[in-house]
Amino acid sequence: MNTTGHIIMLNLRNVNLDNDGFPLFNSSLGGKIDSSLIHLKHLKYLDLSGNNFSMIHIPKYFGSFEHLRYLNLSYARFVGKIPYQLGNLSNLHTLDLSYAFLYSTSVVDDLVWLSSLSFLQYLDLSWNHFNSTLPQWLTNFNNLAYLDLSGNQFSGSMPSTMGNLTSLEFLDLSYNSIDGRIPRSFSNLCNLRILGLQGDLPNWLRNFNSLAYLDLSFNEFSGSIPSTMGNLTSLEFLDLMNNSIDDVVPDWFRNIAFNMKSLDLSHNQLQGKLPNLFLQILDLSNDSFSGPVLEKNMPNLEFLDISSNFMNGSIPSLLCKLEKLVYLDLSSNYLHGNILDCWGNKSVSLEYINFSNNNLSGEIPSSLSDIPFLQSLHLRNNFLSGELPSTMKKMKSLVVLDLAHNKLSGVVPTWLGENLSSLRILSLRSNMIYGNIPPQISNISSLQYLDLSQNNLSGAIPQSLGDFTAMTKIHDVGDQIILPSVYRAELVWDNIVMTLKGVELENNGTLGFYNVVDLSANSLSGDIPEELTRLIGLKSLNLSSNSLKGNIPNKIGALKQLESLDLSRNRLFGEIPSSLSTLNFLSKLNLSYNNLSGRIPSGFQLQTLNDSSIYIGNDNLCGPPLSPCPTNEVPPSHKKMEREKDDESEMTGFFVSIGLGIVVGFWGFCAILIFKRSWRIAYYQFCDDIIEKVIVAMTIWFARLKIKIQKDREN
Repeated sequence: MNTTGHIIMLNLRNVNLDNDGFPLFNSSLGGKIDSSLIHLKHLKYLDLSGNNFSMIHIPKYFGSFEHLRYLNLSYARFVGKIPYQLGNLSNLHTLDLSYAFLYSTSVVDDLVWLSSLSFLQYLDLSWNHFNSTLPQWLTNFNNLAYLDLSGNQFSGSMPSTMGNLTSLEFLDLSYNSIDGRIPRSFSNLCNLRILGLQGDLPNWLRNFNSLAYLDLSFNEFSGSIPSTMGNLTSLEFLDLMNNSIDDVVPDWFRNIAFNMKSLDLSHNQLQGKLPNLFLQILDLSNDSFSGPVLEKNMPNLEFLDISSNFMNGSIPSLLCKLEKLVYLDLSSNYLHGNILDCWGNKSVSLEYINFSNNNLSGEIPSSLSDIPFLQSLHLRNNFLSGELPSTMKKMKSLVVLDLAHNKLSGVVPTWLGENLSSLRILSLRSNMIYGNIPPQISNISSLQYLDLSQNNLSGAIPQSLGDFTAMTKIHDVGDQIILPSVYRAELVWDNIVMTLKGVELENNGTLGFYNVVDLSANSLSGDIPEELTRLIGLKSLNLSSNSLKGNIPNKIGALKQLESLDLSRNRLFGEIPSSLSTLNFLSKLNLSYNNLSGRIPSGFQLQTLNDSSIYIGNDNLCGPPLSPCPTNEVPPSHKKMEREKDDESEMTGFFVSIGLGIVVGFWGFCAILIFKRSWRIAYYQFCDDIIEKVIVAMTIWFARLKIKIQKDREN
């Protein structure tokens, strides 16, 4: 509000951002924009960015704010078309509509109304759905210093008139469908400091002596890196990723490296040895580099990714001395030897280490535990041996621990659950670990991915595994593990290898996050704990290839998010719970090679799983997709129950008959003695004779015993 009492500035920006830099819409404004705003006739500044107006259009009356100089509607989730009335804002200097229409498919009929905004200095229309050619009238913006049209559906060729925008310092036309050559008139844009282009690389690029940021990623450049780039001595950021450049890094790179902070040459076919450049960010992943990793110290390095190349030799000790290094990825190369035990003294900034898919051997060095802020450690698919060092209990910040496909031995240590409370990913898959699963592992309340498969574990599955707090909740499928403090132009997703539906997939932010428990291919015994059914957020459960017995828990239907269930190759018996048919997301099911019996449940999702191999090896199962149950007979399991009932009835009849026979025989004999006097006299005489004979025999036996005792005393 100014001294006249008029409101000239209205800032309702949502400042709450997620790890990816996007607004958190659960803490934003939303709903209808009140029409009373139209009375703010003196408004010069309006910012509604980052809010959630997902069911409304941009109000047309916004075009009546004739004094407006700043309008920011970015990330506001509007629908419909941009009202042409915004062309009435003739005093506008800044217009930001980036990401304003994330869920709308038709944003404009045309952009001609923009030509009326002749005082514009800042224009950002990036990442919307403009389906048109680049407009010719862009030449009207003589004062324009910032122009971002990236991430749209602009097509056709670049108009040569864009070369008239001589005040431009920032220009981004990347991620469109623009074809043809970049016009020579672009060489007039001598004030450019940041340039993102799509198209053929022109020779006159050497004229941009002031250029600090050059993004030519996701083009179709092939052959060599143009030597004209050697004149861009002011470059600080160069991105040539995802092209088809087949070359060695040229010597003249040293000429532009003095001021350069970031270099991304990833996803090309670059060859030779690594360049020694004093950078902060170096990404050479998915190329064809060979030789040793580092030969000279790069003290300013914060981000180093040389994954998926042909690097050989051992891990150099120089890496332990990089005090500013945050992110280190040497995965998928041909490195060998031991992992050096030199970490922790100077490598205090490291948060991410990935040495997976190499030929490394020896034990896990204890000094890795001295890196205070390490969040993610990937050592999978090497030849590491020995036990998990107890010093790892100090790694309190660890979120991801992936040691799969090695030769590690020993037991699953109890300190995993007692000390590493921040873990979300734990994979010890395919090692030589033995013993019981410690119940303490369930103390890791944040754990969402547990893979202990293909080891030598034994004993029962702990009931406490149903206590993983994070798995008892349903998470957003887009939930990812992101390293927010890595210094790049974009935030980095953690590359996690997940075993989903029997296939190992690398999840680099494209799959969404899965809650998984995989204990398959061990020697576990006992029943399946019913407590596991409390993990209602579980997406995949694999207990196959063990020695589990008992019934499938009746409450298995509580796992509503389950997409994959594998209980095959165990000793389970009984009927398949009918609640299994209520799992609407189930797309992979394997119950083969058990002792299950009865009718296979039908209905809902199970009808789509019409594959007999799901149930093979269970001889007493019937019903689709196996052979039908007999029409006039109950299923095999019911027959067994009837046989058991018949056997029980026969035994009961047998013992009743014996009892009746004893009673009838006794009282029948007594009746004869009562009514037949001659039989009664004969019976009593018989009894007297028997008693007399017994008394005489006992008297003789005692007399002989007494004589024998006396003789023994005399001797």
